[in-house]
Parts: sequence; C-alpha cells; structure tokens
Amino acid sequence: MAVRVTYTPVQANLALPQSCGLDMVLVIDSSGSINATELGQMKTAFKGFVGAFLPSTPTEIAIVEFDNSATVTHVFTGIAGDDDGQADGDLYAAINAAASGGRTNWDDALFDARSLFPNRPDHPDLI
Repeated sequence: MAVRVTYTPVQANLALPQSCGLDMVLVIDSSGSINATELGQMKTAFKGFVGAFLPSTPTEIAIVEFDNSATVTHVFTGIAGDDDGQADGDLYAAINAAASGGRTNWDDALFDARSLFPNRPDHPDLI
C-alpha cells in the first residue's frame, strides 16, 4: 500500500495589518484552582495579547475576571495604557489586579463576556 505524506512547513505569524480590528474580551480565571505561578503566566500572556494588538491595530479590548462570580474589570478600549504597575485604570492595571481565590464560575464569566457584544457591529467579536 502506498502512502502519500504532505508536509507544510510552519511559518512565522504575519504582522497584524492596520485593517485588522477586533472587539476582544479577555477572560481571566482568578479562581482558587489557579495558583500564583499560573496566574502570573496568564497575566503575562494577556499583557502580551494587549501589546500585540494595541496601539498598532484598531482592535478594542475589554477584561472580565472571574472566581466565585465574574466582573467586568475594564470596558472596551483601544488604549492599552502602560504596564507601570500602577492601579491607574488602564488595561494592564486591570490584568495586574487579578488575584487568586474562590470557586471557578466560568459560566458567569462567559455570560458577562458575551453580554459586552456587540461593541462595534462592524467588527468581529472574540472571547
């Protein structure tokens, strides 16, 4: 029996074009099942997401954090702010403020995230 294998090499991610505009909700699991190391990794990844999209694209991002219940910790914005460690109301501050504790109520988190749409009807939604 002959088998044909096709291989496609992995390519680096392309730069995001200025025309790429999403309405994105980042959902942070800060429940007690996430330890401090895991929460730190999640915060780093989420801040990387913010930095990849803002300010270089017309994307807007909101933040939902959850444990026992979900909370919208930042509404949609296209301004990331700065990662200076200050609680100054920007996206980075909302991500940095997440703290572990409580149960894992992902249902409430997804409900709150979905309730934020539509933000801009002419832009794709992403959770």
